Amino acid sequence: MMLSAKLIDRWAKEDSLFIGIGGFFRRGNIAQFSPITVPYEVGKGHWSILGATRSGKTVLLRLLLRQIIKKGYGLLLIDMKPDVDLFRIAFDTTLSCGRQEDFIFFSPFFSSLRSTISAGEFPATSSSTNPLIFGSQSEIVSRILNAFKLSKGGGEQFWEDVKEDIVDALVGSLMGLGKRFNFRDMYIALTKDSAREWVIQNTKNEESRERLKALHDMLIQSPQKALYLIRGTQVAIGRFAFGDHAPFLNSYRPTFYLADAVREGRIVYVALSYQKSAVLSSAVAKMLISELNSVIGDVLLREGKLEKKFFVVIDEFANCVFPGIEDLFNKSAGAGLTLIVAHQSFSDVVHRVGESLLKIYLDNTHVKIFLLQTGDDAGKFVQDISPLVWGEDRRMWEFSITNLLIPFELSRAESLVPEIRKEYLTGLRPLNFYAKIGDRWFRGIVPVLRAKESKRELTLFYDPPDITENGLNLMEAFGA
Repeated sequence: MMLSAKLIDRWAKEDSLFIGIGGFFRRGNIAQFSPITVPYEVGKGHWSILGATRSGKTVLLRLLLRQIIKKGYGLLLIDMKPDVDLFRIAFDTTLSCGRQEDFIFFSPFFSSLRSTISAGEFPATSSSTNPLIFGSQSEIVSRILNAFKLSKGGGEQFWEDVKEDIVDALVGSLMGLGKRFNFRDMYIALTKDSAREWVIQNTKNEESRERLKALHDMLIQSPQKALYLIRGTQVAIGRFAFGDHAPFLNSYRPTFYLADAVREGRIVYVALSYQKSAVLSSAVAKMLISELNSVIGDVLLREGKLEKKFFVVIDEFANCVFPGIEDLFNKSAGAGLTLIVAHQSFSDVVHRVGESLLKIYLDNTHVKIFLLQTGDDAGKFVQDISPLVWGEDRRMWEFSITNLLIPFELSRAESLVPEIRKEYLTGLRPLNFYAKIGDRWFRGIVPVLRAKESKRELTLFYDPPDITENGLNLMEAFGA
């Protein structure tokens, strides 16, 4: 089904988002064929979009992005596998709405994007950032450690504890110098004896100084043993410190501050490259989400709530999760931020962070959209959240939408809730969905939005940096 942008705009009321055409169930009857919209007050409890490859997740995200931008809301989009059409919708809508100055494009991997995608589809360069600027010592340490972890548990606990001790000592000592630092500074302080000595002598953080000095003494007295212990941390920090992507993650004067972008309601498009570098792309996404967690905590502490509604859209969410991300689900709605996360399978999330996070995730997503499934795990969770009240009479309802026959098995009882069976999910066609919005179930189809091609000037929009601080720059002082 293809709909015009004007028709969609008319259906998407001022404080709601349009997701498709279909109907809802009430007391054994299927409601009249109509647009399905999600009121903001319901959707601000976060969204979950679940569907297999080619089920229609990206089409639905394009539909939502256009509305979010047109309504003047803030947006952070983390696109793990950059989609040209997704970028076109976001950027063209930004231009058509006159929000050019709000647009920020961030991609540490922009050179690889432009080499694999038609020239001119993405901007010629990227904004820069530094994920080690905003937050307390403990928040920055957690941010780095979250990026290192690849799955539930992140490896043997002993090595996780070693990494935490080393990173905490480094971050605390570098913060105690009173200048901005980056991953390169951390790497040099960890690997160069002369740089480490200088940091120990000059830091004002006494506790971290003692811990870093203990590490330094071990490296001097028992280098073979110490190098074995720091090897994992050294490699992990080195991933962010060096390479073509490094300049965009290590700026002392970044052109992109996540805290400012969120508070000002900007439009931030983050294009990563999961196909080219799965580990690094996942790590960058985790750091950004962890930094967002710190920003939300600061907003709640200072302002209480964001002035402008803000949406965070994460595609391939399972590749971005880490222990602790549940805090973002628990507290962000109170700050006026709504999460919309899309992924293929619940089992991917469970594999990385366990069942406990999945329960928090399900409890805090008030809009659940299920597209075509290829696995069995979604059926279990759907049945858990849609208990069937059987009466004496069972009937199979048929509801036709644009020549598509949709079966529903309903029962007559005083309180009726439709049963969404596992086979209904695996039997869906692309772009068809079930959705639980608040306490109602809907069945519908996502329309394909074809926006007119506009003249796009692929320029970056950001404010020039007004900070003259050059940063610590241990690499220049002590050499690589």
